[in-house]
Amino acid sequence: IAEKDIDTAVSEMVKVLLERQNIEVLLTRTEDVDMDLKERTRFANETGADLFVSLHCNTSEEDSSAEGLECYYEVQGNKGKELAENIMNAVKASGNIKTRELRTEMMYVVRFTDMPAALVEMGFMSNPEELEKLCRSSYQQILADAIAEGILDTLGLGSDESAED
Repeated sequence: IAEKDIDTAVSEMVKVLLERQNIEVLLTRTEDVDMDLKERTRFANETGADLFVSLHCNTSEEDSSAEGLECYYEVQGNKGKELAENIMNAVKASGNIKTRELRTEMMYVVRFTDMPAALVEMGFMSNPEELEKLCRSSYQQILADAIAEGILDTLGLGSDESAED
């Protein structure tokens, strides 16, 4: 199981949800071609994106029982803090996703983007039970729904009953 397959599936689901709200979504990965961190941040900065969200799956060599979604943001000037908090709050509100905590480690893509950015580690592939969930399209949709909701909240477009299809 390749991380990129899970990341891409959830990214595509988030894209569909946001486009339904008339939000233009640009993905750094649209083909099976690797893009390094500098290229990703350059793409985001050059396109003038309002937000940058990077989706990944985590792993732990020390603890195969580690589980839960983590969200990172740049601590310098709190750039991206609101975005990360909104994603984490939406994830917690879903009631279906185990969470860990917000983190402020120096992740390249959140540090070198010009706009608010968050890096989401959706779960641990090193945990067999969590990996099984991450591979299910129904769980991927739950993740996508929560991530999209956090993005919408950050843009001031949080969903309400009248806005849903």
